[in-house]
Amino acid sequence: MFRNLLASALLVSFSLANVSSATESCYAKGNSLVNLGLGLVMEGPFGVVASYEYGVHDLVSVGGEIGFSGWSNGYWSYSEIPFAVRGAFHPFNLPSLVDKIKVRDKFDVYGGLSMGYDIVTSSWSGPYAGTDATGSHVIASLFIGGRYYMNPNFGFYAEETGGSFGWLNGGVVFKF
Repeated sequence: MFRNLLASALLVSFSLANVSSATESCYAKGNSLVNLGLGLVMEGPFGVVASYEYGVHDLVSVGGEIGFSGWSNGYWSYSEIPFAVRGAFHPFNLPSLVDKIKVRDKFDVYGGLSMGYDIVTSSWSGPYAGTDATGSHVIASLFIGGRYYMNPNFGFYAEETGGSFGWLNGGVVFKF
């Protein structure tokens, strides 16, 4: 797995050398992006999620994310707190796509990798003997998403994360 990640990083590094500027794009190097939203989770109806990304290049952003979900049915209580670092690739700024995608000023499509840890706890409080359990674990997942900007600094996002942060997240995005 490490070799694949290294090979991917080298491929992206070489491709960055020939990138045009992100003028007329809603995403660019130097942007700070904050996503705040809800996620559909298996452990309850919804979880909350927040992420921050910084544009280190017209094609790449890096940052972190944190979430929370939990539920209780009177006997069992369950909570999950995932946190991770993440990196995203923004393909609409590729030189071959710059003049072909007319919605670059309002719509940002991205995908990337998230790696971190998920703190999972559960407890039993019923009348019969029960056991407390934990299932904390390392997480690594791919994600894909899109942001639509209503104005230069505010918009909405949707993201498929496939795991601890919710299978599908959506909410608002702020750009600084």
